[in-house]
Amino acid sequence: MNIVVLGNVCIDKNNIEKTFYKKAGGPATFMSLFFNKVKDTKCTTIASYGADFLPYKQGLNLYPGSPNLGNTLVYENTIINGKRSQKCRFYKENITPEIDKNAENVLKNADVLFIAPLIPYFSPEYVKNVVKITSKNCLKILLPQGYFRDFDNSNNVVFKEFKKEREILPLIDIVIVSDEDYPNIENLTLEWSKKYGTTFLITKAQKGAIIISTEVKKTVPTNPIPSKEIVDSIGAGDIFAAAFGYHYFKTKDLEKSVDYANQIAKQKILLKTK
Repeated sequence: MNIVVLGNVCIDKNNIEKTFYKKAGGPATFMSLFFNKVKDTKCTTIASYGADFLPYKQGLNLYPGSPNLGNTLVYENTIINGKRSQKCRFYKENITPEIDKNAENVLKNADVLFIAPLIPYFSPEYVKNVVKITSKNCLKILLPQGYFRDFDNSNNVVFKEFKKEREILPLIDIVIVSDEDYPNIENLTLEWSKKYGTTFLITKAQKGAIIISTEVKKTVPTNPIPSKEIVDSIGAGDIFAAAFGYHYFKTKDLEKSVDYANQIAKQKILLKTK
């Protein structure tokens, strides 16, 4: 199975629950934790990055093969008493990765394409051109968290309305969002599902996930993890998305795929994926 993740990589500086560390971050990095353990997949990441990311790229099949930025995105994540705050640095100089002939070949062979920006810089035209390259059987999954983000003068991450949904959502098969991505995300996805016919998954941490489509709205629960056992939750949503995409491509069963993804994400929170 050929997996392509188009999005951002970043350097994470995390002060999370019971640990502080600095390492590679972004959806592609965490998805690779899962795909590198699955024998029948090959995962390629298409993302812009700087030379400062080179010490962190181990385990990533990254394109382009050499840095194309001065500095890689840096995210500073802090969780205190269950509340998360973020700062983002170097976002102004980030550019979309060029889709050259080599990137086109990767996209043409994709069985599953994840579009996962961390900042709102993938234009509808860019996404449309990427999707056109993929085969009609390619499963296209959007993680739109970057479209819901803006940054204040102190580099704090703040909420932003996703105003490009009319052009982007019809290109996508399944959208995976977190209940932390935007206030009242459930009502918003219900509205969008009816309008665009797109299937949504809303991850709700300890409460599992909700499936929303034109045909169904259903909660797929998970067994909560006691707070004292949570070591690191950063990236759990990305691993959920990876596991879901893998299982759904094979089975076409939404509920079973969500349940499978819940179990895999739980392992990340308990650090069993290291």
